[in-house]
Amino acid sequence: MNTIKILIALSLLSLWRTTLSAPSEMLMIPAGTYLIGNSNGRYDEKPQLKVQLNAFMIDRYEVSNAKFKHFIEKTAYKPQGPWKRGFPIGGEKLPVRFITWYDAKNYANWVKKRLPTEAEWEAAATPISKTSFTNQPFIIGPTHIDTKIDVNQWGLYHIAGNVREWVADWYDKYQYQALANKKTIENPQGPADGTPPAAHFLENNLSAGNERSTRKIVRGASWIAMHANNSRRWAHNPNHWYNDIGFRCVSSII
Repeated sequence: MNTIKILIALSLLSLWRTTLSAPSEMLMIPAGTYLIGNSNGRYDEKPQLKVQLNAFMIDRYEVSNAKFKHFIEKTAYKPQGPWKRGFPIGGEKLPVRFITWYDAKNYANWVKKRLPTEAEWEAAATPISKTSFTNQPFIIGPTHIDTKIDVNQWGLYHIAGNVREWVADWYDKYQYQALANKKTIENPQGPADGTPPAAHFLENNLSAGNERSTRKIVRGASWIAMHANNSRRWAHNPNHWYNDIGFRCVSSII
């Protein structure tokens, strides 16, 4: 009898240790001051800005095909993007792709989370891992979301590779320049939906060129877009889908 009790106790202890050592699905990024942008980067990355962010939780991994499939099965949601193109047999743990920004947003809403702002994404991405996914030889496509490659100091997987990621903000190529004179920017959200063209365009009588309310920010890198730089800003039509764009979610901490 004592032997059986000992074996049961050892089994419970092993389970407890496994539970403690198993990585959480979300990680906390503490409140604080972070630097975003790059004063030596592209025109839309500079100047570097100082932002004050509230604490938030962020998904350790990109959203997988399996999780997106579960969302569709439970809600009967009809995605705009042909997401099954990126779901081969056995591809449950691959990051979901071929989804629009609206597909990502609707999933995030369903799991009671949201898409990160680009400031939150960059704070969580810094610094980029030295073992970036994009630095690996012979990469021809995405890998499983929990493949232990490209893990940064916070414990986030594939923040610099695998797939690029939709974030919440509308794109404005002049946004950083417009905020340059502020010492600290609290929880920046990007331009509001429907914001008119920036003064730079109006002053020069230009009717197009600024993507406010037409393009959403995409962050990170992929096996196609190999720019392992945490300040790199991409901008894409939120109604389109792409072979190398997925997403991860965040939750606010109140």
